[in-house]
Amino acid sequence: MAFEKIEELRQAIDRVFALFGKADRGDVIVRDDMENVAGYKWQEVGGRLKYIVKEARKRLLRDLGIATRAVPGVGVKLLMNDEQVSRCFADRTRRAFRSFGRGKKEVDAVDPGSLSDHMRELRFMASADLNEKRKTSRASLKKAAAYTKTETMPLRKQMA
Repeated sequence: MAFEKIEELRQAIDRVFALFGKADRGDVIVRDDMENVAGYKWQEVGGRLKYIVKEARKRLLRDLGIATRAVPGVGVKLLMNDEQVSRCFADRTRRAFRSFGRGKKEVDAVDPGSLSDHMRELRFMASADLNEKRKTSRASLKKAAAYTKTETMPLRKQMA
């Protein structure tokens, strides 16, 4: 029984991947089309369609080199070459920037007086290192913003 379900999901992933493969870069694959092809509903309990779409998107990037982005409430957009370079770089850099900030807050929240000398030294080193990485990623974000300003992605939204 479980093997049949796995095979059914693999076939659904293949069908959604084929749907993505027929589209051109820049196209938006509408959620209804993915539901019809996969045979599952988006709001279905267990999130099978979400899993299928996630796997098909990963396979699209791996096999065809096409990155995608979700269009909330609509579907999935296949990125153009220039969007793929600029948006993916900016998105990942922004994520790293936030992650370094959260890490620094977590490290700085520990009272140095409660630590041994060795751990106190490590705390200050980690805090300084995360601060430096955050500065570097902020500079990268500013550079990326200069290259990624488009009508669909204004500069003020990128730096938020």
